[in-house]
Amino acid sequence: MSRRFPWVLASVPWSDQTCFTRGTWHGKPLFSCKTADRSVLATPRQLAAMGKRPGGQDPVAFLYFRCRKAGKLTFANLYLIEKAKPKRPMTPARWEAHRKMMAARRTCRECGETGWAELPKAHRTCEACLCSAGLDPGSYLHDYLVGEPTLTPEDYASFAAVPNPLTWKGNVAMTTEPRAARISDAINAAFARVGEMDRHRPAESGRLLPTDTAAADLYAHAASLAEALALDMRAAELAFRPVLGVDQDPGGAAA
Repeated sequence: MSRRFPWVLASVPWSDQTCFTRGTWHGKPLFSCKTADRSVLATPRQLAAMGKRPGGQDPVAFLYFRCRKAGKLTFANLYLIEKAKPKRPMTPARWEAHRKMMAARRTCRECGETGWAELPKAHRTCEACLCSAGLDPGSYLHDYLVGEPTLTPEDYASFAAVPNPLTWKGNVAMTTEPRAARISDAINAAFARVGEMDRHRPAESGRLLPTDTAAADLYAHAASLAEALALDMRAAELAFRPVLGVDQDPGGAAA
């Protein structure tokens, strides 16, 4: 690397004295790792750790290093610390805009579902919709699929037209089972309570922990409703299941 960027004793715009650099990059001084003056220059992340931001100033120098994770040479901007400005505080409005921005990155553009992980920037489409529409030959999802596809996109479309007793749209469950609807209402009420707490928390308090008594009671109520529904469904399954020796003989014929 020293052959590509040899040491050069040159003058710099922020000091009257000369210092050793690695030449120039785009017309500005270039430094290697741990050679720049940390009391004068800083990268954007170093400024953020100090509670500052570049403040619209142009970089006065560049820093190069080899990123092991990326496996390539990386260049970073260096800014003057004395010209940096304090970071703007996060107001409730900015937190709300940030939440909407992050939710948009996790929302599928086809089905409208909001997941927990950020979707690819190229299409913002979930994996289920990608499989339903037909995968490209170079898609990474082929590595997780075994065998030949048995359904075409037209088949998936025909299945979507059939009414489903339990379907999801966003965070609201629509079902023909009244108790399942009550579970959905209880979960939505608890979610709204936590969201209300999240909106009114101080900006410097960090992430919200669900320690509110009202939210905990709402979640407990939803859990009890779900447990009762599961027990009833289990009892109904056992009631219609044939018992060997009573409903059937060992040969398999009906009693």
